[in-house]
Amino acid sequence: MAKESIIKSYEKDLDRLKKERISTIEIQPSYQQRIDEIKPPIAQLDEAIAELTVEVNKKIENISLVSIAATNCGCGKTALATVLINPLLPATPSNITTAIVPVGTTYFYEHAKTLRMNGEDLNYTGTNPFSPLSSTDGSTNFNSGIGSATIVVGSNQNSILELIVQTPGSGYASTLSPYYGKPTTGGTGIGASVDVIVGSSGASSGTVVSAIISNAGSGYKVGDILTVSGFSGASFKVTDIGSPILGVGTQTYILASSGVGSVFVQDIDTSKIGICTPLFGYNPALYCTDFNNQINTLVSQLDELRSKRQVLINGVNALKRESIYFFLQRYAIIFSRGQVDKRISEINYVITVLKDNTYDSYFT
Repeated sequence: MAKESIIKSYEKDLDRLKKERISTIEIQPSYQQRIDEIKPPIAQLDEAIAELTVEVNKKIENISLVSIAATNCGCGKTALATVLINPLLPATPSNITTAIVPVGTTYFYEHAKTLRMNGEDLNYTGTNPFSPLSSTDGSTNFNSGIGSATIVVGSNQNSILELIVQTPGSGYASTLSPYYGKPTTGGTGIGASVDVIVGSSGASSGTVVSAIISNAGSGYKVGDILTVSGFSGASFKVTDIGSPILGVGTQTYILASSGVGSVFVQDIDTSKIGICTPLFGYNPALYCTDFNNQINTLVSQLDELRSKRQVLINGVNALKRESIYFFLQRYAIIFSRGQVDKRISEINYVITVLKDNTYDSYFT
């Protein structure tokens, strides 16, 4: 086959691939828009779940404090149990004895967390979108701190959660779109950057059609107007702010473990009468039944908090299952474009070789 004919075949392939690339650029914003639409309510639900987890941990601490007071007053329930003299040695007759031990329940403090996957990453082009998100252990904490000192992560950071195109501008090159990681200027905050997508056909050709948040920054407020260097005439409006951590992930769940802290709550023996006496006549004497009633009330309140939180977890995970679908659709487009770009590069190199006179004699 004549070299010129081979070159023409490759040039046709190149034209077709370039059109495919443009089509992926045009489709991606529709999935990104769905992700952007669903993230704000997800973030608010995750924040509410994290706040309820803080309240759960405070309630566990209150239960523990009443239990300690009851135990100090001699109301704690005990039992005779078989124990090892040396826990490191086998349970032989010589290493076994009996002892009076407290009877009760261990309460583990909690954190709200979320599962993470690579498909969430706008720039991920690998082959396993379901694998743990790079640079994480596959999860993110919505709470930090140990025991009752837990707080909600980043709840007052005022990072950009949603950004819309205020003015689209014109005259921008669509062939290089998306323009990744472009820093913004303006507004009340700092540090935000966006991925700018330029339209390639119709009325939107050469204009900014969307801006995807790549770094949410901090300190912004709703209504801030931002601009991006290199896109004179285009502007962007902040429409939602919050924590960049809350609202991420594919499933929200609760972790209760000794790593977050735990307390032992001794059962109350209601047949006993407490040995505590009023302090200088100001406090009424507390019977063991009083302590038991206090703990029962607190446990009931704890159950109510957990039930309320579970309703929110069910709801947010329904929304996150939807976001997974859009993450994967977006990933498929990004992956496809990456493969197209790779093939375009390969074909351009082949065409360069074919046009090099060095190889003419091999095509005769």
